[in-house]
Amino acid sequence: MNGRQVMRTVRMTEVCRIGHDHGMPQGNRIGLLVVVTGVFMLSLDVTMLDIVLPDFATAIGANPTEISWIADCYNVALAGLILVGAGLGGRFGQRRVYLLGLVIFGVGSIVAAIVSDPVALIAARTVMGIGAACLAAPAVALTGLMFTGEQRTRALAAWAAASGLGLGVGPIVGGLIISVANWRWIFLILLPFVALMYVVGRASLPAGTSDDRPPLDMAGAVLSALALIPLVAALLQVPDLGWSNPWVLAGIAAGLVLLAAFAIRETRARAPMIDVRVLRIPAVSATALALAASYVGFLGRQFLGAIQLRGDFDLDPVLAGLVLTPWAVLYWIGARVGASLSVRVGAGTVILSGLAILTVSCGVLALLSTSSPVWVAAGMSLSGIGCGFITPVGVSLMLSSTPDSLLPTSSGLSMVVRYGGGAVGLAVCASAVAVGMSAPWGYLAAGALVLVLGLGTAGFLRRGTASARLAAG
Repeated sequence: MNGRQVMRTVRMTEVCRIGHDHGMPQGNRIGLLVVVTGVFMLSLDVTMLDIVLPDFATAIGANPTEISWIADCYNVALAGLILVGAGLGGRFGQRRVYLLGLVIFGVGSIVAAIVSDPVALIAARTVMGIGAACLAAPAVALTGLMFTGEQRTRALAAWAAASGLGLGVGPIVGGLIISVANWRWIFLILLPFVALMYVVGRASLPAGTSDDRPPLDMAGAVLSALALIPLVAALLQVPDLGWSNPWVLAGIAAGLVLLAAFAIRETRARAPMIDVRVLRIPAVSATALALAASYVGFLGRQFLGAIQLRGDFDLDPVLAGLVLTPWAVLYWIGARVGASLSVRVGAGTVILSGLAILTVSCGVLALLSTSSPVWVAAGMSLSGIGCGFITPVGVSLMLSSTPDSLLPTSSGLSMVVRYGGGAVGLAVCASAVAVGMSAPWGYLAAGALVLVLGLGTAGFLRRGTASARLAAG
C-alpha cells in the first residue's frame, strides 16, 4: 500500500462522523433525506419481522421451515438482485431505478398485508426484497451525484447510520406494532413513507443518466439472481431431510456451481456486473469476508434471539424487542470507537478485533442464553460492539483500497457480501437449531461460520501486509 492509499485509509474514519453540513444545498439535503429514509426502511424490514414470527406462525399456520423462509426470502432477493439493480441504475438512470424500487417495495408490502397463506406471504416478501435491491443499489450512486468532497463523506455517514439504525431498532418497532395492532400492520405501517418518498424523490433526486449507458450483462444478472436460491433452500431443508439427503447435497452443489459460473462469466463479460479484478486486492478480499461474517453473526443470531425470547422465555413482543434493542446503541458506540482506534492501530487490527468479539459473543450465547433473557441481551449487546468494529471500518477500508475505476464494483460487493452472508447465516442457524433441538446449536453454528470467515480475513490481511513490505523494499 503506497502513501497515498495509506492517507485514504486514515481518512476513512470520517465515515463514522455524523454531522449536519449547513453548506449543503437545500435540494440536495432533501434528496439525501429521501435516500436515507429508503435505506432505513429496507434495513428496518430486515429485522422488524423477527420478533413477530411466532405470531405469523399462529395466524397463518406456517411450519418452522416456512417461518424460516418468511424471514430469509427478503435477504435472498436483496442480496441476489442488488447487482442487477446497480446495472439497471447505470443503464436507465439511478433516480428511475430508485423510484421503481419504492413502487415494488410498496406493492409487495400491500400483498403481504392481505394474504393469509404462508407460500403467498413468502412470495410477497420476495417482491419486497426485489424492491429493496432496487433501492439499495442506486443509493450510494445518488449520494455521490448530489455531493462531493467532505459533504459526500458526511452524506455517506448519514447513509450508513440509517442502515445500522434500521437494523437495530427493527425488533422494538415490530414489538410495538404487534402489541397494539394486527400483524398485517407490520407491512402497512411503511406505506405512507413509501408514498411520500416517491413524491419527494421525483422532485429532488438527480436523474443520474448519461450518454454513455453501459449494456446490462443479462447472463451475469440471471446467475447473480439465482445463485443464492438453491443454496439457501437446501440449507433450510436440512431439518426435514438431513445433511446426507441427495436433494440437500444437490441444492448446495447447485448454488456453489452457479456462484462459480457467475465468477467465470464476469471475467469474460464486456461490461461485467462485478469486475473480479477488485478481488486481487488483498484488503478488498479480506474486508469482503469480514463483512459477510458480521452479517452472519448479526442476522442469524437476531433471528435465533427473537425466537428464543418469544418461545423459550415467553416474553411479550415489546419486552423481547427491548432486550434486542441495545445492539443498536452498542453498534453505534463500536463504530465510533473502532474508527478512532483504526487511526492508532490500523483498520485491519480493528476488524480482526471485531471478529474476535463476535466469535466470543456467539460462545456466550451458546453457553448461557438458555438460563436467562439477561444473557441473551448480554450476548447480543457484545455482538453489537463487534459488528460496530467491523462494518463501517470494513466498508471504508474496502473503498479506500480500491482504484477509482473499480469503486462501483467495491460498493456493490460490500452490499452483496453483507446481505448474502446474512441470508446464508440465517439459513445455517435455523437448520442447526432444528437439528440440535435448541437455540445454542444455532449460536454455535454462527460462531463457527464467523471463526472460519475470520481466519480467511486474517490470511488476506497478512498477505496484503507482506505485499506492501515487498513493494516498499
